Amino acid sequence: MASQAHVEGLIKLLLVTVGVCGFGSSAWAVDAEAAKTFARQHNCFTCHAIDKKKIGPSYQAVATKYRNNANAESLLITHVTMGAKMKFPDGHEEDHMAIKSPDKDQIKNLVAWILTL
Repeated sequence: MASQAHVEGLIKLLLVTVGVCGFGSSAWAVDAEAAKTFARQHNCFTCHAIDKKKIGPSYQAVATKYRNNANAESLLITHVTMGAKMKFPDGHEEDHMAIKSPDKDQIKNLVAWILTL
């Protein structure tokens, strides 16, 4: 019987292999409903919508912006967790509301879902 550490190592190896083959984060199953629930819990939909601009860009626009960026997942994870500066059309800047969650898998799922739109 495989140990927990062995199984986790195999899963990480599989994810790295999938990423190297060019499938990126969309190769593993994204739980869209869990992502939307997580976004609601962290008030993301206050400023963002799936398909229309609100205070922030739509998630579809974000996906389009990062579509050909190999670092998209990493960049967006940093953006949503670190509270990066945002510049608005009128020129003012604000810190993005940072998601403070110990559940890194939910954050990765949220970002992966956004990138599938």
